[in-house]
Amino acid sequence: MPKNLILALLLCPLLFAPISQARPHAGISGLAASADSAGTAGTNPAGITRFESSAYRVDLITITSESTWESQFGEGGTEFSSNESSTTIVPSAYLIKPINDKFSLGFTVLGVGFSDDFGDWPGRYVITSYDSLNISAFPSLAYRVNDKLSVAGSLAITYSLFDQE
Repeated sequence: MPKNLILALLLCPLLFAPISQARPHAGISGLAASADSAGTAGTNPAGITRFESSAYRVDLITITSESTWESQFGEGGTEFSSNESSTTIVPSAYLIKPINDKFSLGFTVLGVGFSDDFGDWPGRYVITSYDSLNISAFPSLAYRVNDKLSVAGSLAITYSLFDQE
């Protein structure tokens, strides 16, 4: 497995649950979500009731990858090689809007897309290129029961597109 793929798999969870949004707490297994930024709309919808005023955040994460591969059919057969690099931009947006002291609205949008053109490679009879796009929106409504308990409901709306040649 290429080193870049291993690194991407290890870092991928950081893209969707930023370290500033979930923190370990002593005596509790796992992570507890905080309520200290607009990102709370995406990681802890019930936590949006802790905001007294509107909050928003927009992020653009850039992922750059470089890959190299070589192959050959049989001894002395045709050799194939590739040295490619690509850049992917992962946008996200978060919005929190308190309605009153009991109700709050939250809205999160996440997007990611990948594409590649493999060119003249040994698997060209199966796939030569692909484009992938995924956009998700999560509207949320939260209700503050008391100072220690809030509940929330979210609706997941997702658009996915995968096209290959």
